[in-house]
Amino acid sequence: MSEANGKVTKRRRKTVKSCLFCRKRRLKCDHKRPRCSTCEARGLPECTYIEKLTNVVDPGVFLESTPNVGLVRKIKELEKQLEAYTHTTGKLEKNPICDLYSFSQKSGNQFIYHGPTSFRAVMSDGNKKFNDYYRQTLDKLQKDRANLKNMRHHSAVTEAANAKDDCTDKASILKSICHVLPSYEDICSSLSEFFKGALFCSYRILDSHKVFHDLNMCFFKGPTDPVTNKSPIVGLVPADKDNYYSVGVIIEILCLVYYVDDIPTEIDNFNKHLTSNIIDGTLFIEKMQFLMLQYMYRNLVGLNGDDMTYGMFLVHLASAMATRMGLHQNIRDLYKDKENLCGDIASLETLWYFILLSDLEVSFNMGTPLRISDNHFYQHSSDQLAVSRITLLVKFITLGRNVLRIIHHHETKPDLKKLIGSLRDFLKESFKPLSYYLNPDNLDGSELGELHILFLTLAMMFNLADLQRVCFKEKSAEIINSCVQYSFISLLLATNITKKYFMLDCIYSAETMVSKPMSRSEER
Repeated sequence: MSEANGKVTKRRRKTVKSCLFCRKRRLKCDHKRPRCSTCEARGLPECTYIEKLTNVVDPGVFLESTPNVGLVRKIKELEKQLEAYTHTTGKLEKNPICDLYSFSQKSGNQFIYHGPTSFRAVMSDGNKKFNDYYRQTLDKLQKDRANLKNMRHHSAVTEAANAKDDCTDKASILKSICHVLPSYEDICSSLSEFFKGALFCSYRILDSHKVFHDLNMCFFKGPTDPVTNKSPIVGLVPADKDNYYSVGVIIEILCLVYYVDDIPTEIDNFNKHLTSNIIDGTLFIEKMQFLMLQYMYRNLVGLNGDDMTYGMFLVHLASAMATRMGLHQNIRDLYKDKENLCGDIASLETLWYFILLSDLEVSFNMGTPLRISDNHFYQHSSDQLAVSRITLLVKFITLGRNVLRIIHHHETKPDLKKLIGSLRDFLKESFKPLSYYLNPDNLDGSELGELHILFLTLAMMFNLADLQRVCFKEKSAEIINSCVQYSFISLLLATNITKKYFMLDCIYSAETMVSKPMSRSEER
């Protein structure tokens, strides 16, 4: 820098034209390519010029006391690899699927976004005539659904209000549900029935011994009635450190098994209270189990909201808690010798995988990226999976997560046909022929978890085929047939399985009404 007339001027630096070797040793360089005369006379293998480097490099790096020839060679190798990669793959293309979405406004200031894997998003950019039929059908279904919610006195507004109004005193809430609970003996019978049933066999997220232990610790029975020979519940207390979720898990099982028709208002308010106060900072295994039982119950009775809106919050909370409590790590090492507090390790592993499955299911239906990142996706060893009987579940989670990861990658155009092929191969390798599931004589309810994964796989295949049609404008016979085929297979399976399961439910309800006595609220 120099000063002249009070102004500061900056001298322009000369361009370095000499090769690095001559520059380092202050020798005269004739700038010949590919090697200057000096480097050639000395027998040097290469002659490097700074301006040949495409990236911005500080020349000082090459002019230190010891020439960093290795660094120069490495840079040149990497540039050649980058050039070769760009030549073979071409430039990165923006993923057009990420631009497909549906954005809607409900009553008031409620705004809902649905991403590309959501059925709503695909329909928003589909055939107009088909969309008109779809809208008419959806309107009819929404009216029927609204009537069902009115019959059950259910809505998001009333649920939030009840959660606030009835939950000021936890002790009084526990006291209020005692008189609507079945007898101690009926609770034991319901728990035994649950742990023998298809629902538990499909999703083993609980330890039966731990649940019965919590029953004896938290539920106090009164004197035995000499007529019925049964004992009423006269008191409820939370587990250690105000763990109300130990009670909540048992109450949620009763909602799934005992209360066939309507749930008493007191118990409904108790469940809403535990759900609404889920962010109180406590970290209990029972808390995650309660959330997933709530998710399971809402799915079964159809109260998870449009495209799992309610389920989304339950799963997101459970996902955050699961990683916070280390379920994404090696559970067998982390929770070793703690089975007396959290239950058997196998149930924790299955709980983790059920949370992963729910995260995948919610993300797919909402069209949003996965909540649990790949850094937290821990997969147990094959020996552990064989023992816990969740091999099919883990295979689907691994495949499904990969599909969603590719779909939501903004800078890579996905090969949807390849993804459909991988899902088709998974179906062939992991499931029985479709004719097996279409035969009602082969269904008894024990295949519930298997069917859950089967329907999710078919839904993904249909969605990917439809994305190929909508986003990539392909209307080939292959894609059109795939859309029609996967949708009709799903519809046919759903119709036949629903009929069979409805028949099983009728038989179960008839047997339950005969064997189950009236509760005290029903007697009154």
